[in-house]
Parts: sequence; C-alpha cells; structure tokens
Amino acid sequence: MNHSSSCSCSKHASAHATLLVDGPSNLQITYNPSKLTTTSNATLQTISSNEFASTDASNEYYFAYGDFSQLWQRQVKSTGRMVAIKAFRTTTTAGDGNINSKFEADLLKLAQEWSKLQHQNVMPCFGISDDFGDIASLVMPMCPDGNINDYVVDHPFINRLALKNIVVAPNGRPLITDTGLARVIQAQEGIFPWALPSDSLRWRAPETFSSEDDANTTGSDVWSLGMTILEVMSGRMPYYPRRQLHATIFAITDGVLPVRPDNDTVSDSLWSLLHTIWAQNPENRPCATFVQGQLETLRSDNLHHLYKL
Repeated sequence: MNHSSSCSCSKHASAHATLLVDGPSNLQITYNPSKLTTTSNATLQTISSNEFASTDASNEYYFAYGDFSQLWQRQVKSTGRMVAIKAFRTTTTAGDGNINSKFEADLLKLAQEWSKLQHQNVMPCFGISDDFGDIASLVMPMCPDGNINDYVVDHPFINRLALKNIVVAPNGRPLITDTGLARVIQAQEGIFPWALPSDSLRWRAPETFSSEDDANTTGSDVWSLGMTILEVMSGRMPYYPRRQLHATIFAITDGVLPVRPDNDTVSDSLWSLLHTIWAQNPENRPCATFVQGQLETLRSDNLHHLYKL
C-alpha cells in the first residue's frame, strides 16, 4: 500500500496554509486518527439464531434491501440490544458454490478486521450469524434513524446530506458503515450478476479503475473524501449534472474533475482545497489529518457556508 499521502501533511500545510470551513456541526462528525484503534486479540463472535428473541409478525421479513443484501432486525436475548443483520443475496445456481465460498472467506476476513476497529464514528461489527442465508451475515447495532437520507427527512434542519453509507446512531452521532465491504464485493466478479453498475463509482479515484491490486490506497480514500465534501456542500452527487454513469467513469479516468456548483455553496477557499485533494497523482494528495485541519479553519469563519451544517 502506498503510504505517501499519509505522510505529506507538512508539505501541504506549508503550501496551502492560507486555505481557509463553520460553526458547530449538528452531526458532530469528528476525525481523530489517534482515536482509531484496533484490538489485536479480538475474536470474531458467531451469534446463532437461538440467541435472538422470538420475532413477531412485523420482524418476520427483512425491512430493507439493496442489490447485494437484505437487512433483518433482531433482539439479542442476553442484552436486550436491537441489532441489524446484513444478509447477502448470493447466487444459487449450479457451479456458483466456489464463488460463494471465496466471497464468504473474504467476508469473514473483513468482519474479523472490522470487529477490531474502535472509533466513535465507525459502526461496530458485533460478529456474524449463519442463519440468514447461504453464507455468513454481518451483525451490527440497529440504528432506527436509518441512513443520512432518512435522517434529513425527519430532521429538516440538517441541510443537503445524501450519504447512504453513513447511518445515524440513537444519540445523533453519524457512523460510517460497511467498512471495506465494497472492496470485498468488487474482488469477486460474478457474485452478484444481477447488480447494475452503482453510482458509488462517482466517488472513486481514477487510479482505482485500473487492474492494479494496490490501486486502493490512503490517497484514493482522500480523493473519495473530497467527493463526499462536495456532495455535502452542494447536495448533488459528484460529477452532477452528468447522468450517464459510463460516460462519467470515462471522464474520471481521463482526469476530468467535477464542475464547480453554480450556486454559492462552495467558496473559493473550499474549492481550492478540493482541487488539492483531487490531485491526479495519489502521492500529491494531502492526508486526511491535513484536510480536517483545513475544514476546522473554515468552520471557524462564521461567514463561510459550512456554518449552515
């Protein structure tokens, strides 16, 4: 993995010290690398169906679904905690058993690593369950407010957020979920043949469309962070108003950057920061700590649009 982007903060701090982002954020999103810890001796817990309380008619079926998975709600008997179980809709035709086995093996590795992560803004993974499909399912806390899209509907004072992979905990804290899952799915071509290309490709760095195994780096993560910042501020998906996904992918790989929103939601200072984040060479992108510092500086300026968050 290329670690150069994680070590370039001093270079970018001196080169872009004049970059100036708002007042208090209602969502309390924080990033602190020192608080992102792992527990090396954590073991992956397997939760069997008899550890869940009996279900009533309302919980007999899944309550949400997507191209890859379905979500079930259950209550753990011993703790009373409500959990969400992500069960994967794998193929069942003849000859697909090997594909499913490879996917499950990678999924278990992901769950093992995910269960070790401890951060206030990362959704915890409690373990797995083997009773909701042909392969293991992920067990996570139940967040009744749903994702940010749902939260905005119920809390209209939160402006313009459309982040599907961030859910809201009962205390209002946003949690990043499905950590690393997209990479596991992409690695098993054919595991979900019915799934159409996803708009999530709009957030990916250009180098990740190559066939190189090490294309996903901290630099590509920072690129996606920049796209998320643009989405938050503009209320639009990256590369709006482009509608054709394949044409958008070609634009990304050709080095075309998103068009600056035609309203006043992105200031000159923030746009300069985004262009720094979107450097074509991953080694020239700043680290997330530097980006956080620039956003905090802009937040201190009450005239900046980030105060609206």
